[in-house]
Amino acid sequence: MTADLQSRYCHRLLRLADELHTLLGQPSAAFLSTIRETGAIATSKRLIHSEAPSSTFHDLSERQRLDLTVEAVVVTEREWDPLFRHRDRDAAETRLRDHGWPYAETF
Repeated sequence: MTADLQSRYCHRLLRLADELHTLLGQPSAAFLSTIRETGAIATSKRLIHSEAPSSTFHDLSERQRLDLTVEAVVVTEREWDPLFRHRDRDAAETRLRDHGWPYAETF
């Protein structure tokens, strides 16, 4: 795992936060704060393995925009594969499938 890949992933999550802000009309202060405090990879793993999805996940699910979740980024953007274990991707995929993401069959 290279520092460059980790840095690029962090920038990807920051872009995701901007997209969420635009769509949901609210700042992603908690998400950004957690990224700053624990790092992008640890934040993603915490979200993916949490017992219940975040409120933002639910908001995106209601808008049929699960493509803007950390789970979707981890599962569909293959360049991040070296940053996550198989169990991380499986958990992300399961959460997406459980919430009816229409693109789940493409995993």
